[in-house]
Amino acid sequence: MARKSIVLIIEDDRALREELTDTFELEEYEVWQAQDCASAKKVLEQAQPDAILLDIQLPDGDGLELLPWILREHAGIPVVIGTAHATYDRAVRAIRQGAYDFIEKTANREELLLPIRNAVEKRRLERVQAGLRRQLRGDNYLIAESGIMKELLARIDRIAATDEKVLLTGESGTGKELVAEYLHSQSKRADGPYIPFNCAAFPETLVESELFGYEQGSHATAYSRKDGLFHAADGGTIFLDEIGDMSTSVQTKLLRVLENGMVRRIGQNAEAKVDVRVIAATNKDLAARVKLKEFREDLYERLNVFTFNIPPLRERIEDMFLILERELAVAATKFDRRPPALSPEAKATLAALSWEGNVRTVQRLAKRLTAYVAGDTVYPEDIRRVIGQPDHEPETFRQSRVRWEREWFSKLLMATGGNRTRAAQIADIDPKTLYTKLRDLGLGEISPD
Repeated sequence: MARKSIVLIIEDDRALREELTDTFELEEYEVWQAQDCASAKKVLEQAQPDAILLDIQLPDGDGLELLPWILREHAGIPVVIGTAHATYDRAVRAIRQGAYDFIEKTANREELLLPIRNAVEKRRLERVQAGLRRQLRGDNYLIAESGIMKELLARIDRIAATDEKVLLTGESGTGKELVAEYLHSQSKRADGPYIPFNCAAFPETLVESELFGYEQGSHATAYSRKDGLFHAADGGTIFLDEIGDMSTSVQTKLLRVLENGMVRRIGQNAEAKVDVRVIAATNKDLAARVKLKEFREDLYERLNVFTFNIPPLRERIEDMFLILERELAVAATKFDRRPPALSPEAKATLAALSWEGNVRTVQRLAKRLTAYVAGDTVYPEDIRRVIGQPDHEPETFRQSRVRWEREWFSKLLMATGGNRTRAAQIADIDPKTLYTKLRDLGLGEISPD
């Protein structure tokens, strides 16, 4: 079940606070309360609401002084100002400072609800847009046309809508992060945040700071309090890539989050509740690392409920060709040219490769082929040249003749500026014969003038 949207009411009048709470709860919002600036900051240190209703006059400070702090420390949460008639001008000033909207506290129920509905919807749409930007990033998306991948996705679809933890295994570069993004996009949390984090990309001390956050003064460079990625992922999904490289001390804190959803910043005594789905991935054998005491057994048991192994590209050649064609198209836009097509012989050569590195190897190959292949078609010798693989067998007479003809006719077309009639005259062959020859040599689909 997807979580309710959360509204934080910051109001010193207890009776009005309870009345507003009843109004919003009838609208199916979860409501948090704070009666002054201090309690509001304490609530916001624990978790993130979807919208805030802020009174201007509070017993321990001015709401207009609290507003910049909220906008700075908790950017993205829309703040609606609650105002009485006497503070109308100050509410307008708050809008200029960055508040989302304002309402009169004496308004009727529908007038009270409208700005809050709009604020919550704004927050939701921002999260959706962030998700769409991730999907469009680098034209990267999950390709699963092979039988083995279709079967895998069918199994994944059965648990995607749940909040169950998932462990993705497989060689480096098989597309585990794309599968994680797919899982998130198919879940009830799809309009919530998706936060990826590579556990192997940071030293141990920074991993803990990034994941759980820290209090001001908790270490030498902690100049201000910082929320961790688990706070940022509240209501959504966090993807922990390369979890097999996580230190045992950080594993202990992660286990606490998986057990009860509680997160404690470094230097903080109190814990905060977060609502986060965890997807983890590794290219290591976690069971073997458990036996070596390099990975906590209880953490492994928590993660190893739904485990999916992403097969390497050599086991799904159909997907490899589709991925390569996509990457050739992407690379072609960067080199301002048409993407070269793969000849049947080139496909046979590619199918025989081991594809160590998987998708990353495909991306690298696509860039090289686009940069170095001059014609419109890729041939086996092009592949061997760009990957630095020598020919293991000497060329046949036919292969040598085809290679020579392709080079000769390419130079002929360049010399005539692409004028095929003139090229046929120089070659002393019938124009139709030239058109057929050019087509057979992969020098473009050419029709008679």
